[in-house]
Amino acid sequence: MFKKLGDALNVIKVLLAIVALIRPLLAQVEVPGFGADKKAAVLACLGGAIDILPWAISAEVKETALKIVGGFIDVILGVLNLLGHDWKKKLDSEVSE
Repeated sequence: MFKKLGDALNVIKVLLAIVALIRPLLAQVEVPGFGADKKAAVLACLGGAIDILPWAISAEVKETALKIVGGFIDVILGVLNLLGHDWKKKLDSEVSE
């Protein structure tokens, strides 16, 4: 029982460490295609960030945290797309600056 509670606490700890990276990564990662490609690229970046956190993280904790983050990404992308966020325009304006 304590192992499961410890894993749950580690997932929360990992989420607190990486949640601030989600929105900036979504803005920076430009992958041609659909949202699934962008989501996969952001999850790969976040998986790398989890790997370099300064404490031991089991594969189960990493997998669970990435599943939760995947849900966050779906919500963020859905809201931004619903609001009419133009990903290409945003990218072009950053490149021209």
